[in-house]
Amino acid sequence: MSSSTNILPLYAPTFAPAADDAAAEPAADGSLAWWKTTFDLTAASLLLVLAAPVLLLAAAAVKLTSAGPAFYSQVRVGANGRRFVLWKLRSMRHNCEAASGIRWATRRDPRVTPVGRFLRASHIDELPQLFNVLRGEMSLVGPRPERPEITAGLAAVVPRYDDRHRV
Repeated sequence: MSSSTNILPLYAPTFAPAADDAAAEPAADGSLAWWKTTFDLTAASLLLVLAAPVLLLAAAAVKLTSAGPAFYSQVRVGANGRRFVLWKLRSMRHNCEAASGIRWATRRDPRVTPVGRFLRASHIDELPQLFNVLRGEMSLVGPRPERPEITAGLAAVVPRYDDRHRV
């Protein structure tokens, strides 16, 4: 985690909790949760069908232009602190963290492949996460799930950081 602590303080000053936290609470009868789940499942299904050709072409491009698998997985922390495996198209060199350690990507990061640069700029590398949405592991709307190694550091410097895992 020491490699990520140098960037964590950058996020602390910009964090501002909601003025009225009660406004973000779901209804006691669960109706908000039902609507959000219905939206997630419907939208993710539709997006996955529409994006399937792009996803297949991108996976082929990754596989043909760099060594290693086309898809990449990471453990992330989701709702209520539950850990799950998040899927993405690989945009960096295979096993690049073996040498660099766990850290956020930087601008012009040398670990990113040429195809990966395009995938990241267009957010095509995020399309496999639609499967995570269909599995109920994450939502289309809400806080971005982060890696456990990074959440520990963020919780230490960002007030109420762990509250986002309750959304």
